[in-house]
Formats: sequence, structure tokens, C-alpha cells
Amino acid sequence: MGFSRKDVEILVKQTLSTASKGLTFEEIRSYLELKRVYVDGLELRKIIADMVRDNVLCKEVSPNRRKLLIKLCK
Repeated sequence: MGFSRKDVEILVKQTLSTASKGLTFEEIRSYLELKRVYVDGLELRKIIADMVRDNVLCKEVSPNRRKLLIKLCK
């Protein structure tokens, strides 16, 4: 079963709506794989980058985890 770009965007938003502090790219990808949605890493990065440019997602540096976290913009 193929997933469209829009389907992946919706799943990313659903994933991040449950994580108030944000998730790393790897955590988002793992969650999608648990849902049996397999997306090429480069394509997923492009989708997330487009969502950041559209102000749907925000990136934030976590000083505790020393990682870049992605979360829904308010």
C-alpha cells in the first residue's frame, strides 16, 4: 500500500500532537515504521523541511538531549 505525501504529513502531525516536548527525526521515523509506513529517509526529511517552511512544524534545540527536536508550531 502506497502512502501519499499528504498521508505522511498527516501522520507526522498526529505523531507530534502526542509529544508536547517534540521528537527527533529518528523518533518520528521509528513511529511511522511502527505504523507500517515506510518512507525513504531523504523524502521524509524533505517533507519535514517543507512543513517547517510552511510554519506547520518548528525546530528547537534541546539542551538536555543535545538534539534538534521537531514539534508542532503554536
